[in-house]
Amino acid sequence: MILMAVFLVGGSIGLLVDWPAGPANLDWGVWVVLYGGYGFVISAALFHARTGR
Repeated sequence: MILMAVFLVGGSIGLLVDWPAGPANLDWGVWVVLYGGYGFVISAALFHARTGR
């Protein structure tokens, strides 16, 4: 639950900031939320698998 809350709050803040255009004309905030979110979910799954928490 804590990891979901961190992702929700961090993702919301990342989308509210006025970022310059990045690759494929997407804001950097979109890139951070999309690809950062994938990395976050994968790392959280690995953490859960290794520690059981």
